Amino acid sequence: MQNRYACAPEHVKTMDTTELRERFLIEDLFQPGEVSLVYSHQDRIIVGGAVPTDGPLTLPVPAELRATNFCDRRELGIVNVGADADVTVDGTTYTIQNKGCLYVGRGAGAITFAAPGRFYLFSAPAHTSYPTVLVQPGEGDQRHQQPGGVAAGLVLDRVQAGLDVDRPFAFGQFVRELVQPGDA
Repeated sequence: MQNRYACAPEHVKTMDTTELRERFLIEDLFQPGEVSLVYSHQDRIIVGGAVPTDGPLTLPVPAELRATNFCDRRELGIVNVGADADVTVDGTTYTIQNKGCLYVGRGAGAITFAAPGRFYLFSAPAHTSYPTVLVQPGEGDQRHQQPGGVAAGLVLDRVQAGLDVDRPFAFGQFVRELVQPGDA
């Protein structure tokens, strides 16, 4: 897992383009046959991509989380940006359509991803446990239906606003796009 450390606003003002890109731009998020994760100390979020190819991929538990399972103290939003595919959470399999979202609440155990999906991941710290919920495209205002909503709502807003999740990704731009999708 890559780590992106927080920057003081005064320091950001002095950065040139190269340093800004090194600190805030996420490239190569979707690697075939891998789960890629980037941890931002700005808001303690984790952004990731999972692209299963030959077999299922298991969501790793990075040492930095100091946990047994990825969601021991985090919630997770999973959006499928590829073909319809399965995600298994604690032995229950959910088929996620293209642009569908699976919200996984705090306390969930093993999470695996199956081909041919391409999964966009967004995780934030969670202080309350909510059940796992599958939301398929067209099932209403997903951001407000999600229990706990932070991870699932943010990821769904990005995908449903038609924003390209395959292009290089910068945390600041992500937030701006969510707040004002047409103006970013």
